Amino acid sequence: MSVAVLRLVVRGAIALVLLGVASAIAFALYSSRPEPTRRDEPDLARLVTYIEATPTPIARVWDGYGTLEAKRVSNLSAELSGRIVERDARVEAGNRVLAGDVLVRIEATEYEQRLENIRESIRAWTAQLENLSVERASIGDSLALANDAVSITRTEIARLENAVARSGASQIELDRLRKELTAVERTARDLRRQLDLLPEREAELRSRISAEEANARVAELNVERTEIRAPFDGVIESVSVELGERVSPGQMVARIVDLSTLEAPIRIPASAGEDVTIGTRAVLSVASADGLNASRGVEARVARVSPVADPQTRTIEVFLEVEQNASLDTEELLRPGRFVTARFESARAIERIPVPRGSVRADRVFLINDEGRIEVRSVRVLHHAERVLESIHPRETQWAVLADGLARGQRVAVSNLDELSPNLTVRPLSVFEAQSRDVEPSIVPAISGAATTGGDS
Repeated sequence: MSVAVLRLVVRGAIALVLLGVASAIAFALYSSRPEPTRRDEPDLARLVTYIEATPTPIARVWDGYGTLEAKRVSNLSAELSGRIVERDARVEAGNRVLAGDVLVRIEATEYEQRLENIRESIRAWTAQLENLSVERASIGDSLALANDAVSITRTEIARLENAVARSGASQIELDRLRKELTAVERTARDLRRQLDLLPEREAELRSRISAEEANARVAELNVERTEIRAPFDGVIESVSVELGERVSPGQMVARIVDLSTLEAPIRIPASAGEDVTIGTRAVLSVASADGLNASRGVEARVARVSPVADPQTRTIEVFLEVEQNASLDTEELLRPGRFVTARFESARAIERIPVPRGSVRADRVFLINDEGRIEVRSVRVLHHAERVLESIHPRETQWAVLADGLARGQRVAVSNLDELSPNLTVRPLSVFEAQSRDVEPSIVPAISGAATTGGDS
């Protein structure tokens, strides 16, 4: 055997010996290992708070949205043509005005002169009417004298005719008297005709005076129209003319807004028509001016209700009226154009079961049965409400009011909802007990005798 082969045999023998020693050591260590002490893990149960389903009288609440509008707005325009000769320095957008304040004045010389001419005509026609009365009296007196002269002349003629018949008078004298009678009768007829024409002349004069008086009223109104005044207390929204500018009838001069009474057209579901009527109170929520602070509530009332519902949106329009002290120039003053949310509360309170809004998931709630297991129950939400119901939950303010699905006394889970599943065994705890013990819903070791979890731990 060669030296090389002998070396290989020796090395293999050494390797086998070392492997056997290692195996013996490993077996000895495994055989002598200490036995660990066995300890059972405690069962875990989810602590879930609940409320008891309790029928409660709750008034239906309706929400709507809209934009505030000024109820009284006046677009003042010029009614005459002319040049602006006066505009007060205070007549600027944003300034307050009182009813009757002069905003601008149009040059009135032309209209005042026209009024004076009409008044002069009235005075002239009135003087003629007064003279007519004097003339009537004068003609009446003259006619009376003429009638007397006719009577006397006729008497003289009769006497002379008798004398001529007895040959005791001259025919010439009789002819003279007859000519005189003709002249006197003609004078009487003329006077009578003049007297008969006086009523017609009087009526014509009175008609002219009446027409001129009507023209005078128009002229006076035109003189007044040269002063454009504020029709009510309000705030100037805009001014459209400048001093020295010439305006024409119909041209916009200024716009005045009354902030004391605002109106908000609000659309609400048509089904609210039975509960929201004229006079119904509402609360308008208006965001703060910076948009950061919480909105504030403003009392309003329904002033008008549209008689027709929109068939496409199934809504009706109601008009809320808001009264405010417009003299207060503060952040509290509401202004037209602001977006508002309106909340109406029905005067009728119907007994329904409310549950915390967050406890309803996809129209389902989790119930805890008498065995401490979770059941899933389908419910139908009628509407939502924001209020405090301390007899049901000491801290909750957001509620879902159910139309059906629950019965009085059933336990509705309100915590750990994402961890619940059907048939899961939980440890129920009333919200009132949780508050008194200051317990936060969590996974805690089950108490002695409690059921073990039937789902994920």
